[in-house]
Amino acid sequence: MFNASVIGYQTYFVPPKEKKLMEDLFFDIYRLGELQADITKTEPIVRNADMISLNVSAIRGSDFKANKNSTPNGFYAEQICQIMRYAGMSDKLSSIGLYEFNSSLDDKSGLSAQLMGQMVWCILDGFLNRKKDFPVGTKENYTKYRIHVENTEHELVFYKSDLSDRWWMEIPYPPHERVRFERHHLVPCNYQDYLDASQNHIPDIWWKTYQKLQ
Repeated sequence: MFNASVIGYQTYFVPPKEKKLMEDLFFDIYRLGELQADITKTEPIVRNADMISLNVSAIRGSDFKANKNSTPNGFYAEQICQIMRYAGMSDKLSSIGLYEFNSSLDDKSGLSAQLMGQMVWCILDGFLNRKKDFPVGTKENYTKYRIHVENTEHELVFYKSDLSDRWWMEIPYPPHERVRFERHHLVPCNYQDYLDASQNHIPDIWWKTYQKLQ
């Protein structure tokens, strides 16, 4: 497995050794508070996924009661729907699962069931709005940006899609690994990553991917 991403973890539920293992493997792990401050940060993460597994216990208990592991904190209903739409829009995604919905725990109004339905609707809406703009071939429909980061030997290359305004970042890898990791030569990113690079800060996603390709 080349990469795994965990989004929306809550520190008090995650043993330090498990968090350290994720970091040692250069996998992606994002705290709930970080993503709630800007839910658009989840878009490049889910865009890079082949498979997504969503446990509904990640949704705060007041927004989703039909789960025995519900807790006071978690994603809001509208946030989880936005993430599901991002997932549906991903050209790379081939499988998505929603788990641990327990209808016997839903209230009389069936709000949890309604939210499940809306999540599925958002996935389908995203699917119908796919742009099919993963940068391949001549990349004629993209704007290319090159940034040399001071005091390093690295030049960061970004591509911005003319169809969707989404961003990708180019990661170098050893020639003998080219066939095995070619799919990860370009990784999704966002505009903030480009801004960080222009300020001589190499984005975390660049470093993590670079380390895994070595």
